[in-house]
Amino acid sequence: MVRVSVDRLWQYAATVLVRAGMSASNAGIVADVLSSADRTGIGSHGMTRLANHVEHVDIQSLLGR
Repeated sequence: MVRVSVDRLWQYAATVLVRAGMSASNAGIVADVLSSADRTGIGSHGMTRLANHVEHVDIQSLLGR
């Protein structure tokens, strides 16, 4: 099993979301939620959802929002 610190998870998620077009402040909020979920053992709502959030950013940009 690979172990990654919560700080590294947070940084990764925030970086990916910002690169996808999300504002830094919103990316930080989403990264908080995703990394906290993994930290507390609720993996179904953690980093496994990152791709869904990136897709949502892409859809919003296509819709002009």
